[in-house]
Amino acid sequence: MQNQRLPLRFVLIASSVVPIVGTVGLMSYLSSYSVRETLQLAAIASGSAISASILTAQWLSRLNLSPVSQPVSASTEADGQLSGGGLSNLSEPYIEERTRALVQANAEFEALFAAMDQLVFVYDRDGRHIKIPETSQKRILYHPDEKRLGKTLHEVFPSEVADQFLGYIQRALTLQETITVEYSLTLDGETTWSDASISPIDQNTAMWVARNVTDRKQTEQELQQKNKDLSLTLAELKTTQTKLIQSEKLAALGQLVAGVAHEMNTPLGAICSSVENVSTFFKHDLQQLPHVLHLLSAERRDDLFALLQRSQASLPSLSARSSREKRQLKRNLIQQLEQRQVTDADQVADTLMDIGIYENIASSDAILNDKHRDLILTMVYQLTSAQRSVQTIETAAMQTSKVVLALKTYARKDNESTMVKADVIAGIETTLMLYANKIKRGVNVVRDYEEVPLIRCCPDELNQVWANLIHNAIQAMDYTGTLTISTKVESAKAAGSSWVQVGITDTGTGIASDLHSRLFEPFFTTKPMGEGSGLGLSIVKKIIDKHEGAIAVHSIPGRTTFTVSLSI
Repeated sequence: MQNQRLPLRFVLIASSVVPIVGTVGLMSYLSSYSVRETLQLAAIASGSAISASILTAQWLSRLNLSPVSQPVSASTEADGQLSGGGLSNLSEPYIEERTRALVQANAEFEALFAAMDQLVFVYDRDGRHIKIPETSQKRILYHPDEKRLGKTLHEVFPSEVADQFLGYIQRALTLQETITVEYSLTLDGETTWSDASISPIDQNTAMWVARNVTDRKQTEQELQQKNKDLSLTLAELKTTQTKLIQSEKLAALGQLVAGVAHEMNTPLGAICSSVENVSTFFKHDLQQLPHVLHLLSAERRDDLFALLQRSQASLPSLSARSSREKRQLKRNLIQQLEQRQVTDADQVADTLMDIGIYENIASSDAILNDKHRDLILTMVYQLTSAQRSVQTIETAAMQTSKVVLALKTYARKDNESTMVKADVIAGIETTLMLYANKIKRGVNVVRDYEEVPLIRCCPDELNQVWANLIHNAIQAMDYTGTLTISTKVESAKAAGSSWVQVGITDTGTGIASDLHSRLFEPFFTTKPMGEGSGLGLSIVKKIIDKHEGAIAVHSIPGRTTFTVSLSI
């Protein structure tokens, strides 16, 4: 209802009714009007005289109103009668009837007010209690009503609380709008929570309606505690899951120990042998070099170093040839030496093959016909052998380093699971390095790699995915067959998205179609007892889900493909 100037006749009615029905009843009766209008009428009614009430009652009977619920504004006709001076025509029975109706309405509204579960206060701008209507809610009263009326907030509440409440009242009056606040008070040693609406009645008076929300606050606090407990439980579950993933990773690593040990022993053995050769060269053979060079003419010394350079250049290509090809090259070399009438052609051919000289023999005729031929060839062989040993050490060390790096990469535990840009193909190759010993028994690896971009992921977790899928594929083929690994980029133009797709295909017996839906269930396995925990594919699925990817399986007899899709 909009604020407007109240009609004089309405003010007179309110003033006359107060002595009969009471201030609160009148306020309730007029509750269909705005709060401001109601309070204005109540104030006027409190100061009215009993004589005005009688006069108004006579006037009401003259107006011939409908029942009490009829709006007062409908009395236009009665106003006309009043202006005509017809008050003497009002009957006493009618006055009594209207009075009883007003008393009944007042009682009803008093009962309604008493049933309210809120506290209502009226304050002035200084925080003084002007009015406290009677309600059922007493739990959140800091002091009884009779001790508050006429007193300021600072006379009722502690200073800090009073300052806070007064600030709310003055803010509502200044803004001339309703504000909502929540506060707590300590009553009898217990904390009681309330929320309140403070609404301006006029420029200097405000109504404060408070509701007890202690139960709600306690429920909220209980929910907060439960949420905290759930958060702790979730953190524990995540920690347990991380430990479970790490445990499965180490279990898979344990299955690789024998193969990894072999992969380590082979290059380490080569390193040890090569180190021994180099050590022998430095202790014995190298000491002969000055003596040999002293025996040779300057021309032969040049020929020796030229032959050494040819050896360094040709040895790699000779090493790449098969044993059968090497035998054929040696036979051809013996024939060439015999044609040149070189003595001990077989022994010379062996030495030349060892240093990688098997063609263009004519350029070495000067050495082959020199009296120090055997000394020169032996020295070149010793120098070449030392160089080969150093190269072997380098190659074996790199191989060992790759195995160690693969182990570190696979076994690494990243507690934070940090997402970084990583190369999927590099991760797959790291995993293949770990399975090299198992693969070389009888598995042919086909790498069908298309160029793919780096993706944001947890590399160590994806390496566990590749390790699990590759290990399963090798086992499914009983370590004999073809393992095909493919990578490519797929995209959906309609959705505007693209992803890296990795396919791992084996030529094993296949997986029965009725088992496909259970493959990713925890503890489900198709392997014999003792060969699997049933957690591998379940963990793979969790890792892929964490990366917001997808994994699918397609299997027919003799061919099974697991496809992993990861968003770019």
